[in-house]
Amino acid sequence: MRRFVAIFSVAFLWSTALLATTAEEYLGEGENAFEKADYDSAIQYYTKAIELDSLDAKLYLWRGFAYTRKSQFLEAKQDFENVIELNPEGDEGMSAKIRLVALDEAEKLKKEVAKQPSEEKQKIIHSLEQLPPDELECAQVLQMIAEYHEKAEKLDKSAQYYDLAGYTYKQAENHIKAAQVLDKAGQIYGNIGKVDYAAWRYGYAANEYLVVEKYIEAAEAFVKAGERFKEIDDIYRASNMYYAAGDAYYDAGDDDKALEMYAKAADLYEPRD
Repeated sequence: MRRFVAIFSVAFLWSTALLATTAEEYLGEGENAFEKADYDSAIQYYTKAIELDSLDAKLYLWRGFAYTRKSQFLEAKQDFENVIELNPEGDEGMSAKIRLVALDEAEKLKKEVAKQPSEEKQKIIHSLEQLPPDELECAQVLQMIAEYHEKAEKLDKSAQYYDLAGYTYKQAENHIKAAQVLDKAGQIYGNIGKVDYAAWRYGYAANEYLVVEKYIEAAEAFVKAGERFKEIDDIYRASNMYYAAGDAYYDAGDDDKALEMYAKAADLYEPRD
């Protein structure tokens, strides 16, 4: 009976594969198999797609996802590295970078657990190794990992994962959550002395608030960015952040605060050559 089932499965895969003729069609078949947790079939479909189009980063990305589900992490890493090589600045490239960061940390935690078993760390390892393809779900897992590191007072790691969660929430178009976790990253970076990192994260948070017309929150984040840039003597950017805060307060209908921010920006303004 088992032999019949195995033969039937192979025959079914072969017959459905005959219907696919393009890389996109094989990708679709792979995604269908992935959703059914048939990762072996998914890998075969993605591999067929890559044979037809070896320059499409998303094909390697999805095969990498499937390899992680099979705990074939060396193969997954190779696929994620291929994604970065093909599309280093795009969404696929960033998604692959996040997975490589997570897999590298999982390896380090495994060494710690080997010396001193920890159920909590084991759960974190599983989360790191199995980051979901869905952007919103992935962002939630990254935020959970950030909170774990914050609780353990590993603040540099915590800020890094809040940062990654913010980017991923943005890709999921959950701009409020993106702004909140980027603001949190800014706070932590500031507390550990990485003031330039803090300034940029506050600025990114402000822009996320603007997308959803949360003007007061955006203005407050721009002010924090301005203060941090001023702290590192980046007067040009500090001025720009205060001016942006003025615009946000103006859009919120708070003319007095807007004028206050415009005046602050003007006091600092240094034209560039």
